[in-house]
Formats: sequence, C-alpha cells, structure tokens
Amino acid sequence: MTRAVRPGQDHYEYKWFYIKNACTGQYMDVSGGVAQAGTNVWQYKYNGTDSQKWYLNNNGDGTFTLYSALGNNLVLDVADASSANQANVQVWEYNGTDAQKFKIGTTTKNVYAILTKVSNYEKCVVTEGSNCTEGHNINQYEFGNNWTELWILEPVEMDVDLGAYYATANYNSFVEAYPNLDNDSIGGDCTNFVSQCMLASGIHSRDNWYIYRKNLNYTEIYNVNQLNNSFELSDPSPWISAEQFKEFWVSRTTNGAYKATGQQILDNPDVVWSKPITQGCVIQKADNWLGKVGTVRHSMYITGYLNDGVDNTFLLTYHSTNTLDKSLKDICRQDPDSYYLIYTF
Repeated sequence: MTRAVRPGQDHYEYKWFYIKNACTGQYMDVSGGVAQAGTNVWQYKYNGTDSQKWYLNNNGDGTFTLYSALGNNLVLDVADASSANQANVQVWEYNGTDAQKFKIGTTTKNVYAILTKVSNYEKCVVTEGSNCTEGHNINQYEFGNNWTELWILEPVEMDVDLGAYYATANYNSFVEAYPNLDNDSIGGDCTNFVSQCMLASGIHSRDNWYIYRKNLNYTEIYNVNQLNNSFELSDPSPWISAEQFKEFWVSRTTNGAYKATGQQILDNPDVVWSKPITQGCVIQKADNWLGKVGTVRHSMYITGYLNDGVDNTFLLTYHSTNTLDKSLKDICRQDPDSYYLIYTF
C-alpha cells in the first residue's frame, strides 16, 4: 500500500505559496500591492496577485526567509526587529537580519506556525484578534497554539502530496477556516472536505468555487442560517454540494469525468486503473438511473494506491463517515450498482 505521508521540509522549501490563515480563511497580503520597503502586511481574500505570493527560501540554518513576488528584493519582516507582542509585520528589503528569519513549525493538522527568530521563536506571525475583516492587520504575538497563529501553505503550482497529506491529517478533524458540516441536518461534510484538500494541493478559488469566513459565530453548522451567518459562499455552492461540484468541475477538469459503475470496476479494474488518475484526484459516487448517471451522493479524495501486483486500486479518504485510505474496490463491493465519477486536475 502506498499512501500519503507527512511532507518533509523539501515539500515547502524553495517554492511559492499563498499563505492562508487557518482561522479567518484570508491570505497574507502586501497592502495595496505596493512594492516598497515598509509596506504593511495584512490579510485579504484570495486574488491570485503577486501581493499574495511568498517564496520560502531555506537559509540553511533551520530558518526561512519569505520573499514577496512583488520583487525589489522585498521579504517578510518584523518591524524594527522587535521581540514585543503586537510588533508589526511588513515587507522590507532583504538584509539577512533576524527580523527576516522564521521557523516553519508543523502541526498534526498540516497547518503551520511561522515562528519569529527575533523572539527566539517564542512568538509567531498572527492575524490580530481573530478578526475576519478583509484588510485586518497581521503582526507578531506570543505563540499559544491558537488557530489565528496557524497558516495553511497553498502551493502556487500544484503539489498533490500536500493535498493528500492535508486529507490524511484531517480525515477525522476540522480546520477552523472552514465550516464543520458533519451532520445529517445540513447534508454532510464530504464535498466541503474534498474542496479543502484540492485547495491545499494548489487548485485555487475560482468563479463560484470559494468559501470565506465572515465571523467566528459558528463553526459547527446545523442549519443554513448558521452557515450564511458565518461564511460567505455562492448559492448553490459547488464548494459544499456534491451535485453542484459535479456541475462545476466536469467542464473544468483535464478529461471531464471518467465514469464506471462499481460492478464494471470490480469486473475490470483497468477501466479506471489504466487512466491517468493519481493521488489528488476526486471520485464521486452517484445514483444509477437506468444506466445513466443520476444524483451525486458522495465525494472522496484519492490519498494513495493499493498495488501489490494483483489487487491494483485507489485509496480514498473522506468526511461524513470520517474514513482514511479505504480501497475503491471495497467501496464498489458495497455499492456495485452506483456510478463512480473520477475527476483529474
């Protein structure tokens, strides 16, 4: 069995990332896109511009310097090299001082703390005050393992290993930036979870496929009013609805969606195994309406492979029943008449 493993340092060094706060769901952004030393860094919704792209340069001493894609040799910097709580975070021309050096601390949920060297790594880069307002400030504060102090590293270019590890790290848990829809009254969490994994792999928000926090009033969601109170998303939303996900992505993926019934997969595994399907792809289960694809009921994320030379199949991880690395063949045996739609990105 081959499954997602915890990414090593090589998965995030020398790469460009969008850096998303794991509480507010907004991104580390150079204010106004101004490429000038002293420009403030704040949080902002995803826009894909250079003001939100950061290059993680390994300094060779256990620290990283975060270069801005705006150029002018600008890097993330703690103002005045201060070790104080609430010291401002800005961009400044690279000078190699401790104010521009950070450790990337990992957690079990595949989110990261950006610890500052000027504080002897006792403080970190945070979104100030758990505020979800666009343009709210980012500064330095004592590390307490709170969600506002943690960040999701979303690669600018796809890295399916990061998406698969996000899935395996969070198959039975939740990240504060997203709603917890894991109950029958709201319809289940499977598509919301798959969307998060895709984002973590470097498939970025677009059109109606997005979600943002408005406030921290509700995280566990039991009705539409709670969802709309605390989160911004389209209606209907391909981020959380399995059926809308299909409608949105079938025309935006590399080859549309491969489809086969569970029985067809069991009778001839190569019907899917021979396709360019990899870790990081998505499989949905749909009703079979007299030989045609009906309503989509469930979304799953490919996190690995079972390949022992005889039994070749994919390993799937998903929410709603919080399942890790379940064999596609075993799922097909449970529901042989259902259709399985496979999306490649």
